Amino acid sequence: MPAAGSVLEHLLWPVLGLMLYATFTLVPLNHLRDAFRDGRFLAAAVLGNFVLIPILA
Repeated sequence: MPAAGSVLEHLLWPVLGLMLYATFTLVPLNHLRDAFRDGRFLAAAVLGNFVLIPILA
């Protein structure tokens, strides 16, 4: 099924990104939608990952 391989290849990186996000933020996958709706949580995650960690590194 070569066509399925092409579709799955395009879905690989977004799915992998969501799984890594859930793993590193310790959010269970069934609560991932709630985590994306929580503005304070997202702000803390973005601030930590893209501002504080690079400054410390």
